[in-house]
Amino acid sequence: MLRRKVGMARGKVAVDENLLVLVPHLRAQNIKVIVPLPGMSDEYIAANLASDEIFVTNNPDHFRHGAIVHTIGVIGLPQSLLADPATAAIIISNTIMKFGLWRKLKPYIVKIDATGKRARFTSLRGL
Repeated sequence: MLRRKVGMARGKVAVDENLLVLVPHLRAQNIKVIVPLPGMSDEYIAANLASDEIFVTNNPDHFRHGAIVHTIGVIGLPQSLLADPATAAIIISNTIMKFGLWRKLKPYIVKIDATGKRARFTSLRGL
């Protein structure tokens, strides 16, 4: 009898509706992905889907206020990295691990640069 290994997801992220191409690739990185329904407002996503989680978007500055109000972490991914969604998912996964974002106190914003090789962490606590 063969046994299939079943692992737990390393954590959860919610993705912006314009980044749905990343969903299967993030799941391949063993990350549980929360997907918004079409037409959900950014405020609704921040308050209900991403609350106390990490939200992946290509417009992180737009979610700065929502991150503070709803205590979420935001990862900003440049549009240019979406040309290769599998690599973009690996970059997101590596960024989460590099900064220890699963355990990091929220709110914060992490902006990944256009090369995918550098990221800048900004804590929003106390703002």
